[in-house]
Amino acid sequence: MGLWKGFKLCEVLDGNKRTLITVLSEQLALTNQALEGMSEEMKVVQKDRRKLEDRVGKLEERIRELEKLAGVQKEPAAEPEDVDNKGE
Repeated sequence: MGLWKGFKLCEVLDGNKRTLITVLSEQLALTNQALEGMSEEMKVVQKDRRKLEDRVGKLEERIRELEKLAGVQKEPAAEPEDVDNKGE
């Protein structure tokens, strides 16, 4: 009975329908406000994430430039050994 959360079934059946409609419409308005606030927060978080990703990209470029200047070459990552132990 998620729709009637906060109400007992007998209150829903016996209660004044206008009162129930008023209470539910107020709750719906509050829910809509909360969703709107969450949407705004998500926009801010996504904007901050994009800024951080741009900054990381610029830092990676700068690291590569400095490595070139220093004559440092990255060593390829060691490949994991192919272990074929099947209970032997």
